[in-house]
Amino acid sequence: MKEQGSDLHPEREQTSQLRLGMSYEQEGKINDALATYLGVIVRYPGSEERWVAEERLLYLSRVFFEERGMVHPAMLVYEQLEGIF
Repeated sequence: MKEQGSDLHPEREQTSQLRLGMSYEQEGKINDALATYLGVIVRYPGSEERWVAEERLLYLSRVFFEERGMVHPAMLVYEQLEGIF
């Protein structure tokens, strides 16, 4: 009996989600990218993709929020990361 859900193998799913986040980032959809990266971190905590997602998340927080004087959104991202660990 086939399980419901995605036909992708877990490794492909995490890579697919990471690529989706990167695609959002390239399109300038920063909030979507942040949410996708957070999802990768939560769903795949032991994966290589998790570490890449964390790097991208921290980079986006710094570049798009802190450097533009938008400290509050950056703090929300950092608090989300802190709650995950």
